[in-house]
Amino acid sequence: ITLEAKEILKNADTVSHLTVDTQKSIKEVKKIFKDAKPMTLFVVIGSDEIDGVEDSAEFGAHGSDFTAALFGAALGVQRVQIFTNLQGVFSADPLKVPEAILIPSMSYEEAREFSFFGASFVQSSALSLASSSRIPIQIRSLLNPKAKGMIIESFPELHDDWPIRGLSSIDSIGLLKMEGSDLGTTASQRFFKALNSISLQPKLCIQGSSDKSILVAIEEHHLEEAVECLEKEFELERIKKRVKGFTTIKDLSIVVVIGDHLATNPANIGKLFSSVNPSTRFFAVCYGHGGRSLALLVESEAALSCVKTVHSAFFQGSPITK
Repeated sequence: ITLEAKEILKNADTVSHLTVDTQKSIKEVKKIFKDAKPMTLFVVIGSDEIDGVEDSAEFGAHGSDFTAALFGAALGVQRVQIFTNLQGVFSADPLKVPEAILIPSMSYEEAREFSFFGASFVQSSALSLASSSRIPIQIRSLLNPKAKGMIIESFPELHDDWPIRGLSSIDSIGLLKMEGSDLGTTASQRFFKALNSISLQPKLCIQGSSDKSILVAIEEHHLEEAVECLEKEFELERIKKRVKGFTTIKDLSIVVVIGDHLATNPANIGKLFSSVNPSTRFFAVCYGHGGRSLALLVESEAALSCVKTVHSAFFQGSPITK
């Protein structure tokens, strides 16, 4: 039986068509399968666009990931399998780090960190749904269908000598910094609200302890637009000299180290920084939620060396091989 995904995923916002009503959609799936005969094979056709279906929702690129997770949650399956055209999920980009190894498992939270920082092997909304339903996602390769692949689950396999899952990096990043004095208690809220109004989501955010500076890392080609937006928002403060101005720096990269147990042992952090070339300049260092990631904002020309040396420090001699 062939089904159209856009006929099943129900929309929670009839104006924007951008939000899926998960519970309503799950009920729709259950209703379809309730009367199905045993051993019936269903083929669900995904779609990124909606045509003439008033209460259906758009679910964007890689929407098949979310559809699979939703069907899995509705039917209470043991796991969801997603096939990709990759060899597998590696500890780093194998094109940059030939020594990168295949990762056998990771947690939902680790997968979300990878997704946010550029290594998007499964849609983030699919991860959220699978996590809340406690359904493992198995990433498998179309190039090697006999391989076990990687499992994303609540409690992935642990290795004492392997405290991180891997590294990711994002290039073409720009730094934007606002400095001032007596900015007021609402400055931070206004700053991020202004960026949100032009659909900008910073990759990194740091606020000075004295509340006199706010720093964000965003995609480099958005720097001018962001500055223009913030200059309008803080026009009065600029006239009164409460805001000194906006500083921008280009040609930066974010290198992020990811692992649920990264911060549980201080020795891990020591190993990370001791492995980096001493001449590397850090423009920002940010811990992720729960200490499961550490992001380094560095000059783009130093990013590759940083990724290679940190990877070597944590994975050299690993019992897990390709």
